[in-house]
This record gives sequence, structure tokens and C-alpha cells, in this order.
Amino acid sequence: MNGLPTSLSRGRGSGGVAFLLCLSIVFLRAARAQELLPNGSFEEGQRTPTGWRTPMRGEWNAGAAHSGRRFVSARSKHEEVVWESESVKLQPQTDYRLSGWIRAPVDVARRVVGWNNQVRLGVDLLNELGQVIRHAQTPMVRRSEAWQFVAVEWNAERAVAARVWLKVKGRADLDDVSLVPIAASFMGNKGVEGDERERVPFWGEETND
Repeated sequence: MNGLPTSLSRGRGSGGVAFLLCLSIVFLRAARAQELLPNGSFEEGQRTPTGWRTPMRGEWNAGAAHSGRRFVSARSKHEEVVWESESVKLQPQTDYRLSGWIRAPVDVARRVVGWNNQVRLGVDLLNELGQVIRHAQTPMVRRSEAWQFVAVEWNAERAVAARVWLKVKGRADLDDVSLVPIAASFMGNKGVEGDERERVPFWGEETND
């Protein structure tokens, strides 16, 4: 990730800047050490990104990624899962954070047929039999010409595995997906809806199936 959450990005004076720099370094190192999701940057793979599959003929692109060279994208006329990860193991009764960077540009060619971007990053929480018992998802991204950070936190409770997915209606790109255990919430504005300027908040929601 590049940058800190808005709530932590305004230090005053050199002391505040130094504190934020140290905090960001600590956070990034901790996240890398605990990362559960293989190839969340989509840099590895041959014909498709390692550890991911696309039921809807999504694209594995090179170019204007959030970081590195690679990212994934997809178009869909109906809201559906377009990319999903392999399942990863979770520790029951443990807090986790899913985060990623989404870009949802307006596709001029599809305005004519009424496609409106509706994009969510989410995770299915699975039991010992591989059945979905709950899911959590980030706030919806409707329009973002630049990369937009989204995140959601949840407690695994009885879940022993997780499968990350990207659900799209319209067009979207995805990069730098991360799934990590957390000791405490790092960022604010959890569960807040978008404001009057359609800015997307950091935090999403958890639901039971």
C-alpha cells in the first residue's frame, strides 16, 4: 500500500511527520510478516495469476497497476464474482483485516447501455466442510478513476478458512489485496457510509448467510 489512512495522515511539524513515517514502516513490516493471501499483488503466474481464478473471463493486465506491473480487471453486465482466491486457513476467534485497491473507471462505451459500476471486495468465511457460513465485504465503489483503498475487519469466530472475491457490475480493476490477522483496529471510520462527495470510506460490513 502507498500512504496512510486519512485519519492518520496529518502530522504537525517534523515530529508528527517522523512519527507517521515510523508508524507506517512498522505497520507495513507487520503486514508483510503476517500476510495470509499469496500473490495479492498479482505479480506471480504464467497464463493466470498464481492463487487466483476467474469464473467470468477476467483479465490479468500489465501496465498502470497500483504497484508493480500487474493487476486484474473484469467487466460484467450483472453483479457477480469475477475473481476469487484459493482458500486460506484462518484461526478461529481471531480478528482479521481484508484490504485492497480498486479502480472503477467510467466506461464511456457502456454508458449507452446503462452499465453502472458497483464494485465490492469481499471474503467468504468457511467451516470445516468448506461451506460458507458468513461473509464480510468492503464498502461499494461506484466510480473512481484513480486507485481507491478499501478495507473491512471481522472476527473469524467459528470459521477455519477464507476465500477472497471481487464482485463487479460494470468495470473494475483490483490490485494489492491483503489479508492479515490484527491485534486491534488500525484505522477509523469503521462502517461509515460514503459522504456527500461520494468518497468511499475505509470500512465495510459483515453479514451472515
